[in-house]
Amino acid sequence: MTYFVHVDVVPPSGHPPLDNLQRAGIARLLAEPLEHLDGVDGPDDMSIDLDDFRIGSHPEGALVLLELDAPALEFAETAAREVVEEILGNTEGLEEWAVASCEVKLHDALARKSLAAADGPDAPPADPAERARLHRRPVPDPHPNPGTPTAEEVETYCGRLRSLAPRLTRFPAGRFGHDTSNPLPHATVELAAGALVYAIDPLIDELFGDLVSLAEDEVADHVEDSDADFFILDELPPAFAEQYTELFVRRFIIAAAGVTQRLTSTTWHPPATTAEALALHLLLQEAIPVLDIHGLYDHDIKSAYAAFREALLGDLDPEWLYEEDPFDERNPVTDWFKTFGSDTRVHFYTLGD
Repeated sequence: MTYFVHVDVVPPSGHPPLDNLQRAGIARLLAEPLEHLDGVDGPDDMSIDLDDFRIGSHPEGALVLLELDAPALEFAETAAREVVEEILGNTEGLEEWAVASCEVKLHDALARKSLAAADGPDAPPADPAERARLHRRPVPDPHPNPGTPTAEEVETYCGRLRSLAPRLTRFPAGRFGHDTSNPLPHATVELAAGALVYAIDPLIDELFGDLVSLAEDEVADHVEDSDADFFILDELPPAFAEQYTELFVRRFIIAAAGVTQRLTSTTWHPPATTAEALALHLLLQEAIPVLDIHGLYDHDIKSAYAAFREALLGDLDPEWLYEEDPFDERNPVTDWFKTFGSDTRVHFYTLGD
């Protein structure tokens, strides 16, 4: 069974709030070991698969979301804690960090839905693992961690995200998989759509931040040789890192701004270039921590984004670029800015020479 385990990691007591550069560095330090991890050894030689992960950093620490395939909830939580604690202990600069919490979080809306479908408000869940989790639930702390959002704060945050959903004027709920055969809750679709709109600003801002970091590197001319910490450039296909120069980043920012602007306009045209398709891919990735920072990323949201990705990108999905062998001969990234058809229009600056 698949479990989404939320692991909250925090710095030592008294540590000042993390700035943007520190947050990017922490996220990268946590992500690097997980990128090379396929699974975890559970008790009695049990194999627990790591299907996916996400990192979301914030001023008080970081949230690690692990998607684990485990036989029971308690095994998933135990494995997640052990993996993250081992990463902290073996990573220079994180040795004094700690796991503040590690649990599979049940979204409030799903809980209400489950109770409404049961025989009564006190009826236990049918899943034995979920019943075990409820029995092990601790008494609420009267003095909770100030970095943990309250229920009221989460509800306010949800309202803010849902208020942004109508800006995707050309994308009805069906584009997120909401139909009669797969009736995702409308509130889930609104959250997914709103998080995408919300993520546009940080995506563009972080690209500008990456451009500044690369420009200020007096030694490296491209990302592969740079020791700087990048927000977005490190998420581009790594096999092409030696081609990610300042000029490339400037062109990519223009492409990203253009395609994300069309998302919220009254007219929508599919990605005109590989660069635009990559920008949408990164936007979908950026939306996940927007939700996960408040424990809102769950299986329904993941399904909604999978459906939206297919509707948005289809055959233009750039994921194949991430499978490129770094030792193979590669086409220049300038090809990413060439239009797919003669009837498409892109900003002249992205065309280069």
